[in-house]
Amino acid sequence: MTDIPMETMVRPAAHPRRDIGLKARYAAERRFRIYGVVAISVGLAFLAIMLITIVSKGYTAFWQTTVSLPISFDEKVIDPSGKRATDPSVLIKANYPKLAENALVAKLGISPDDKPMIQKLKGFLSEGARVQLRDIVAADPSVIGTTRDVNILAAANLDSAFKGQIDLSVEEARRKVSDQQITWMNKLKAEGAMAEHFNSGLFTYGASSRPETSGMGVAIIGSFYMM
Repeated sequence: MTDIPMETMVRPAAHPRRDIGLKARYAAERRFRIYGVVAISVGLAFLAIMLITIVSKGYTAFWQTTVSLPISFDEKVIDPSGKRATDPSVLIKANYPKLAENALVAKLGISPDDKPMIQKLKGFLSEGARVQLRDIVAADPSVIGTTRDVNILAAANLDSAFKGQIDLSVEEARRKVSDQQITWMNKLKAEGAMAEHFNSGLFTYGASSRPETSGMGVAIIGSFYMM
């Protein structure tokens, strides 16, 4: 029997190695990518909805109603005893709301002796006027004894009424602003003394129980340090 040389022996062709699970892994990877894109898209959609809602419903917060008043920084009100040179704290404790009230009374032509009418002015100007005027005096005490025009913040209810957020057609008992306050508001508006200005305090004020003096200043700083 003749031996067949090894060179002449025909070897069967090797089948290419196949990974049976390869297609399944590719399919799973594609699904994972699709799920990721869908999740991100849904998240962005909800973010867009939230931003649109904030802007559409809260855009008026970027504007604030003020009353331009000639404030007389009366020494008799701020420092009646003349002690500010030796006791600077008197400038902090002064009755600054009285200065704003006096200016508003004069602006509206109300008699200083008409106490019932002056009483109706309560709630027309923001209580934040105290801080506004105090800061002016603290920054420049020489303002005492002079008169300067200052944009005083309107109270929250007057701010809402001025922006048309309160239905003024309903009876007086059902709204937060009186008929007399509406009359004064319209008078000041017609004279150009009451108007809306950009609310820069929205980015500098902190939390407050008064809507007109509330802001995101503290929240912005806190978020910055958190990041």
